[in-house]
Amino acid sequence: MVRVVLGVNNLQGSWSLSRQLSNIIVHPLYTGPPNQVNDIALLKLRQNIGINSRISPICLPNMTMTRFSNLYATGWGSASEQGSGTQNLMVVGLQERDSYCHRLYNAAVFNSKHICANANGGDVCNGDSGGPLITYANGAAYSVGLVSWGIICGAYKYPSVFTRVTSFRDWIVSNSNLDANWCRYP
Repeated sequence: MVRVVLGVNNLQGSWSLSRQLSNIIVHPLYTGPPNQVNDIALLKLRQNIGINSRISPICLPNMTMTRFSNLYATGWGSASEQGSGTQNLMVVGLQERDSYCHRLYNAAVFNSKHICANANGGDVCNGDSGGPLITYANGAAYSVGLVSWGIICGAYKYPSVFTRVTSFRDWIVSNSNLDANWCRYP
């Protein structure tokens, strides 16, 4: 049985909310490794959850959100290639590097359905897959990407690749009960 734990930033902390899944919807054109094309899935919870100071929905980006100056990834993954996962939710600031990745990777593995990002000294790593790539605009947080794959953790010359959420916005909306234009401003 798969469960989702919400509202936690420390695995040893006392506060969390755990929910069972009722369904996992994998994109019908997902190819799996090594190319990870259409690397996105939706998790449907068995029960509704309430919004509180620890749990709130994130905004879906609109179709005009294509370039990003400040990106943030969060995850429970390792901090290095040989490391193990962490007990504390980690956050790393990243820069978009799409033009570099178009030159580095071939079109079969990096295309317009992806975002490429990293930072000198910062990256996502093993165990972060599926985690959010976030940007802030108009006082709200937007999930613009999902951790998909990378070559070497933390190697600046090999940026990580994220699934671009806007490429799947219609699929997300049609397979969920989301209002595509809903966004909660602070």
